[in-house]
Amino acid sequence: MELLPLDAFGSRDQDGLMRLLEYARDKSASIGKPVLVSITLPGRFLDPLVVLQMVNDPAVAHFFLQSSVLGCSVAGAEPVMEAMPEGEDRFRKAKEQAGEWFEHAVCVGDAALPFAGPHVFCSFGFEDDCGSSDPFDTAGHIYIPRWHVASHGGRYSAVANLAVDAETDLHASAEGLLRAHRRFSDFDFSPSVLEEQPESERRTRVRVPDGSKESFLRGVGLVLDRIREGGVGKVVLSRACEVESDQDWRSLEIMERLRTSHPECHVFALQNGTGVNLIGASPERLVSVHEGHYETEALAGSIARGSHARMDAFLAGQLLGDPKEISENQLVYDSIRARLEGLGLRCELNRQPQILSLPSIQHLRVPISGEVPDGMHVLSLVEALHPTPALGGVPRIEALAMIRQIEGFPRGAYGGLTGWFNAKGEGDFVVNIRCAVISGKMVWIRAGAGIVEGSDPDREWNETALKLDSMLSSLVSVQDFQGAASVVSGVEAGAENAPGNVEADGLRT
Repeated sequence: MELLPLDAFGSRDQDGLMRLLEYARDKSASIGKPVLVSITLPGRFLDPLVVLQMVNDPAVAHFFLQSSVLGCSVAGAEPVMEAMPEGEDRFRKAKEQAGEWFEHAVCVGDAALPFAGPHVFCSFGFEDDCGSSDPFDTAGHIYIPRWHVASHGGRYSAVANLAVDAETDLHASAEGLLRAHRRFSDFDFSPSVLEEQPESERRTRVRVPDGSKESFLRGVGLVLDRIREGGVGKVVLSRACEVESDQDWRSLEIMERLRTSHPECHVFALQNGTGVNLIGASPERLVSVHEGHYETEALAGSIARGSHARMDAFLAGQLLGDPKEISENQLVYDSIRARLEGLGLRCELNRQPQILSLPSIQHLRVPISGEVPDGMHVLSLVEALHPTPALGGVPRIEALAMIRQIEGFPRGAYGGLTGWFNAKGEGDFVVNIRCAVISGKMVWIRAGAGIVEGSDPDREWNETALKLDSMLSSLVSVQDFQGAASVVSGVEAGAENAPGNVEADGLRT
């Protein structure tokens, strides 16, 4: 990849831009394949989510990820180079394909700006092939967007990418880049531009599939039997609910609410180019690699939040002293550490669990970090870690086999990954939990619980209800939340007694 200053082709105007594009066209002719051109410019204040809202087009793929933990926010859209890796080696395929895109790229601009140069945006499903009814299901989707904007540490950047070959209309490309530059250099965030028609009163129907509680509890019993036999140490079982509205959902408006209500989470929004969206507020980072250092975590063990600070503290203390929850977290920690050591990586020891408090639930969290050698790609760590025991189980192969047997259907996007990486192999990946797939008037939500020795089936069911609540609270109004929550918790409710505009359906208690 060639890294060049902005003035490498003379004046910073249309003439200089044409010389850059002509250089890329000549390079393309010499290597016999398209050349990626990437231009990075500093920006004034930019809110990537609001930018995405203003330019959103349901006919093109888009990506958004923001995290106070990671300290960054990035949004981008419209693939100029993309691939759909699948199979057992999908992460290796993704790394190799992106390497080809980066190899002959021509990049101009300040490389010190946040998210400078081309970045690959990624989504990976839980499984390495497709096959679920989830409309967002894909084994893997990677792409370099036509544009992305980012903020990090009070600095902002706007990046334009295009593929140039012998057939590219250079004049049209130059004019398009200049128009984009003018727009992103001084984005108009005035209320008159952002205002949309207010949403009319929404009616929703929350459904839990027939027999869901009965089958979930039976599945927990099967896992506990297998644990007693010594076949597995932990298996994560998930369940689903659906929320149907009488009007189309506005996914990026839901993202606004998630971002406000879950500041401690990694919030993300993906669109696959067919109008189907995946949004979420995940508490779990799979892995980050930056400047020769990796970070991951063991996130397992849960308890409810209290209604006030004193009860909150009491419950947190209960969680920290619960042998079953501590054991579950230890299983996850030991497995992650073993997988990292299998890559030749060392873990900086910090076995003291921390409390991660989310709006409706508290978790045990143990950070794990260490150094990575030069040349090790973040996708190598992703491949080793996914799925962690927090979403799969221990041992991995046996646990995944039980999940397929008991759940009876592929998980699709749930439990998969959202993230990005750059040409240096650095990147961030988060786990697709506390998330929802949105298509038109329908929303699909899933949540899981880790079954280990000592698990109580009813308690595990209640834990999944707490996790489902975190997304439901961003979908329905405050006055209707109680009715929606009663549906997913298995409390008997029907259309005649569900409060507000929430109806219940398909319950088996």
